[in-house]
Amino acid sequence: MDLELAQSQLRERLTELHNLSGSTFNVDFQEWQPKTRRTLERALGEDHVLSHQFVQIRYTPHEAWGAGLNAAVGILKTALFELEVLTEESNVAEPESVDPELFDHVRHLIEQEQWGQVASQA
Repeated sequence: MDLELAQSQLRERLTELHNLSGSTFNVDFQEWQPKTRRTLERALGEDHVLSHQFVQIRYTPHEAWGAGLNAAVGILKTALFELEVLTEESNVAEPESVDPELFDHVRHLIEQEQWGQVASQA
């Protein structure tokens, strides 16, 4: 799933969560829970720890409803944070992040796509 789409979908699930009321028998909850599970799995992967944690949330009995919703909020916010951290641009490829003398030394290797030699020369 595209990172921007994943972020958008997770924000949507979070908004839907804030609008939930009632109990696990509520039709909105019945739609929200599996939709959110699939969103997490598509955004982060089925084996990601947050996907597993979401599946393990218990929303019943009645006392657990609020605790379950709070846990879901935490997982969704953490997933968003993780995706935002992963999408932050790095300045590694920026010209100012490379020593000019080093770049001049390996320029011909880069132009010839001799990546192994670039690494050994650096």
